[in-house]
Amino acid sequence: MGYQVSSESGRAIIQAQLRANIKLAPLAFAEQMLEKDLHNYKTSPQNSVVVFDRGIPDTLGYLMSVGEQIPKHIKRVAREHLYNQTVFVAPFWPEIYEMDAERKQTLEEARETYEIMREVYVQLGYSTLLLPKVAVNERVDFVRNYIKNF
Repeated sequence: MGYQVSSESGRAIIQAQLRANIKLAPLAFAEQMLEKDLHNYKTSPQNSVVVFDRGIPDTLGYLMSVGEQIPKHIKRVAREHLYNQTVFVAPFWPEIYEMDAERKQTLEEARETYEIMREVYVQLGYSTLLLPKVAVNERVDFVRNYIKNF
């Protein structure tokens, strides 16, 4: 079985903003996230397992985290383009959290974002499976071992 990992759209958009020295308004940022994640969803190969680093529901969570109303079309896209029933969630892990050029949230904002994102997936009917707080290679093994059972 082949594996493919889809990149995180939000980080790519932030990198493009930094290069262009611009900052999108939250709704414009969310629309770009949705466009990229919908493209990744629609173009993912059907003959292999694809692990998405973020997905369409994250657009809803982002808008909630910045206090924006979620447009109906974004809710509709999230309901119509479903992933596997089980979604891996990286737990809030303060000991390894680091801010960088794209990640500017405080530790408290990161915790709140984690809680919002997890709740969005649950509200959309997904079952969330927390990744263990272990080294990256062990988390990869955890995901691979889980996927083998499909």
